[in-house]
Amino acid sequence: MLDFLVENTQEVGSMADKYAETKGNYDKEYTRMASIKLNIKTDADILEKLDSIENRQGYIKALIRADINNQSPILTEQVLEGLRAIKRALNELDI
Repeated sequence: MLDFLVENTQEVGSMADKYAETKGNYDKEYTRMASIKLNIKTDADILEKLDSIENRQGYIKALIRADINNQSPILTEQVLEGLRAIKRALNELDI
């Protein structure tokens, strides 16, 4: 009975090793890590937002892709602020 347990434990171990090796090879060939360091004092707003997001990776990817496609919320806010400035300038002209 002990031989059976030892033999099956070794098979499970080798399967886990094969999985880990395969995953490691995939990661090495097809993925890269990108990380950022955030300060708990000066970046508290960012950390609070990230803590509220269930899928951080998806959220960050969506923001970057929106920026790539010129649909960034930051860009939109800059455009809106520019339009507000134009409106204020036109109101001052009293046309």
